[in-house]
Amino acid sequence: YSDTEDVFNCYQRVHQNTLERVTVFLVLLLAAGIFNPKMAAVFGFVWVISRVIYSIGYYSGIPSNRIVGSLLGLAFAEMPLVIMTFLQVGQFAKWWDIKQAF
Repeated sequence: YSDTEDVFNCYQRVHQNTLERVTVFLVLLLAAGIFNPKMAAVFGFVWVISRVIYSIGYYSGIPSNRIVGSLLGLAFAEMPLVIMTFLQVGQFAKWWDIKQAF
């Protein structure tokens, strides 16, 4: 942390926020990958791209610029992985039988 360098603080927060999110993301990616590895890989790629957008927005020195990347990652990567994991749990519990299209 620096009292004088705001941009350094933004870089440090990007690093820390990514470390906080990556553990949840990797667990979701692994669990969803059991159900459909191709789609999990696509959502994983979207997550990586959204983190790059998040980082570039935060590096600008204006922390509110990170919102676009954060929402992209949440809406188009993490939530689909949560849904895929839920579907996989239901598949294992024999609540439903979902045929994979690809």
